[in-house]
Amino acid sequence: MTTKLKLPEGTITRKVENIDRTRTPQQAINSTGRFTKLNDSVVKNMPMGEGNEKKVFLIPLEKTLTHKELEQEVEKIGVELADPNTVCALNEQYPNLAYAYPNATQWRDKNGKACHIFFHYLRGTLWVDVVQYDLNFPLNFFLVCTSKESAEVSES
Repeated sequence: MTTKLKLPEGTITRKVENIDRTRTPQQAINSTGRFTKLNDSVVKNMPMGEGNEKKVFLIPLEKTLTHKELEQEVEKIGVELADPNTVCALNEQYPNLAYAYPNATQWRDKNGKACHIFFHYLRGTLWVDVVQYDLNFPLNFFLVCTSKESAEVSES
């Protein structure tokens, strides 16, 4: 059964190709050429995902969300959070993306803690942060998601 997605207004779509799943998490981050703020244990345990090509949706967040609310919103839309390696490849292939569309994804570590990778700019410099914290997911970021296997995008 195919589910139609009704993506929020302002969603940006990009195609990410040649995602290198053989890299380590640190190599994926380094490939983006950003200044970094990293929690080494979170980086070491980043999920690397599957597939060498993804269609991604950058979904604008209209309000600050708790980690649980963010996951519920993603489920309601009918998409999945993109894996961190896909988000690294996105920002590697579109090097200036974070200037206009600061973007991020979230995953849970083995203890259920929310972890994040954020691509953004600060004072004209592009950054990538990989962190684990219990604060709300920030406003003004675009959440990077992919469609579920059985979903197709509604054009309306």
